[in-house]
Amino acid sequence: MGGESTRKTPSKKFHVETRRRPTTTSWGVKNCNDPLSKLEIGSIYASIEGASCELKKLEHDLKAAKNTVKALTNAHKSMRAFIAAERALLSPIRALPAELLAQIFVHYASAFITHGGYIIAALTVSQVCRTWRKVAHATAILWFRFPLYYTGTYGSTIPENQMALYRAWSARSGALSHDVQLRKASAAMVARDEQDWPDSEPVYLNPERYSGSKCDSSKHRWRRLDLEYRADSSFRLEGIGSVRSLVIHIFEAEKRKYRHELVKWAFELEELVLRCAPDSCFDKPIFLPLLPLKKIKRCEMSSFPLTNGLQILDEAKALEKLTWTTAYCITDSETNIRPVTTNVHTLDLSVWDILNDSLSPLFDKLTAPKLHTIQIQWMYRQDPYDEVSPDWASANFISFLTRSEVSLTSLTLLHANICEEELIALLEQTPLLVHFSLSDRYARRDDGIAQMLGPRILRRLLPHVPGELDSPLVPKLEVLRLRGGFDGTEMCDADILRVFEARYPYAPEAETEYARLKEGAFHLMRPADEQLGGKLSLAERAANLVVRGLDFDFTTLEPDPDDPQEECESDSEGSTSS
Repeated sequence: MGGESTRKTPSKKFHVETRRRPTTTSWGVKNCNDPLSKLEIGSIYASIEGASCELKKLEHDLKAAKNTVKALTNAHKSMRAFIAAERALLSPIRALPAELLAQIFVHYASAFITHGGYIIAALTVSQVCRTWRKVAHATAILWFRFPLYYTGTYGSTIPENQMALYRAWSARSGALSHDVQLRKASAAMVARDEQDWPDSEPVYLNPERYSGSKCDSSKHRWRRLDLEYRADSSFRLEGIGSVRSLVIHIFEAEKRKYRHELVKWAFELEELVLRCAPDSCFDKPIFLPLLPLKKIKRCEMSSFPLTNGLQILDEAKALEKLTWTTAYCITDSETNIRPVTTNVHTLDLSVWDILNDSLSPLFDKLTAPKLHTIQIQWMYRQDPYDEVSPDWASANFISFLTRSEVSLTSLTLLHANICEEELIALLEQTPLLVHFSLSDRYARRDDGIAQMLGPRILRRLLPHVPGELDSPLVPKLEVLRLRGGFDGTEMCDADILRVFEARYPYAPEAETEYARLKEGAFHLMRPADEQLGGKLSLAERAANLVVRGLDFDFTTLEPDPDDPQEECESDSEGSTSS
């Protein structure tokens, strides 16, 4: 046979021989169909037997080669893993001081807003190695959040092992205040507790007795308490100590038929957050839990009808700011609400699925003599090209301002369906306005109620010119932000930008009845108009404002070159011109 090669492997030695191609002595009978003689038949059988032996040897060598390749592959992977592990020992993070490493841990955990994510992040960094565990345990801010679970049965209790874990967790937080989350234990969690306590029944503490007793020395450090308010498992807290922020998640609100007292005493409570679960959406007022609201200064409500918002405004006498998301249509029961007078000074409304003049009852029933800041955001509204009435109750809102005898200093209208005449009337009612933001997601048309900015309001926003019939608007304005697809045949984008230029004159000491702008923004939701005749483009004029010192932001929606509609339009224009 030919040459012979030997290959050494980690497991065994084997030989790979270079074998010749098997030959046959019966080649002469392949081209004819004559009967075979006994000699030819024997020769063929002998060739088959010899080739079969060679085939078995090849299969044996092939199996050995596969095992060798597999062993070499595993050795290659192990060597690469070893090199990667050795290189990891040279990582710069090992040279970081403990103070900087602690800041990295805090930044990582702070990315998780929820209690569960924050706690998992803190546990993750503390279980990497002994050094990281030491640094994590010494970083108190990683351990200021903790969840407690109650059984959800009659008497609503917290397991003693939960409390023991909480006390150990609390010791790591040092002197920091606590953010505690109280949740109903799931069936799997209760079963796991029973499995962990096979010989004896676990001891449970009632949240009411725990919060009202002096058995734990860390309760005075509770600053934020997050509760669930369910119809199937309710408990009553006599007091919540020094908690300043209370968060309540309301589930299955439609099952409640009366108001249940949840907290009796809260001497330092300043912030209240009420959130209604998405599965509780209906168009009826919600029975809110009875809470001590006399000292509440800030309140946030998510997904509540108008009735509940007015109810909070009526009961919270010290309320200063209300952030309120309402997502329900008006009902007959809400039209008979008694008038409400409040001392709130900031009102932030987010409106979902309220059509037509459904905000009218709010403006009709509310009186706020100390109000100075309003923000209203329509999360959804009808296309202005549809023939529907506007969802902005302009007359009711102006009547509300007149009745309250206030002049707003900050007004933000986001995605409002308001026409030019209504906007002028609104600005006339707020002469002391300092901050004004107007946003619209639709391009506007010239006819009908859909046009928001027109030549008249733009002219009245310019510095006062003697001889004009219309008086100037908002002379104290210092912050002006406009965003939308403003369009019209009687005005152009340059007319809108001219307002910012006129409000920010070159000479700061220029005599004018208007205050000088400090901040401005102009965002076009479409491509900007082209300036002909060698005039500066809008971007260049906006850049000049920035150079002159105004904090100004100008953006425009440029056409997408990859948009097939743009290509079709350009092709059609080319064919038309040809």
